Amino acid sequence: MLNTSSVEVDVHRFEQAVADSERALAGGRLAEAHRTICAALDLWHGIPLDGLDGVFAESESARLQERRLMALERRMDLDLAMGSHADALAELAGLVVADPLHQGFQRRHVLALYCSERTAQALSACRAARRLLVDELGIDADEQLNSLEMAILHGVQAERLVAEALGPTFK
Repeated sequence: MLNTSSVEVDVHRFEQAVADSERALAGGRLAEAHRTICAALDLWHGIPLDGLDGVFAESESARLQERRLMALERRMDLDLAMGSHADALAELAGLVVADPLHQGFQRRHVLALYCSERTAQALSACRAARRLLVDELGIDADEQLNSLEMAILHGVQAERLVAEALGPTFK
């Protein structure tokens, strides 16, 4: 039995920091949102509940790993919004190689290329992602990737696309 306060357990601190980051983003405080989501991700070490067996451990580990991916995606959105295109691009290139079927990473990679004024490469990466999804899974890309490609083709400003990536909570 674990008998401790929630502030001493990393998973609770992680969840709180993610929630704090979303509140900061909703309030238009990008730097605070970025700092807080980075702090949440800094708490992450290895695979959660690694070495424990059972349905609870497996399902909770999967849930926590999904939360980490969502936080990582949000941090990438904030990196782009704050103009850290080169840093985001380098990390996203590695994430796309590690998990080429993750459409969230694919979209952000395309957006980072576009924000870095590499339009031709952004469109090429978008088309490559769509081809991969069809070839590997037999599915079409999600609407967000298709919309991003169309927006790039129509010359929509990168800043507007980044703001849209932050979602409706951003003011």
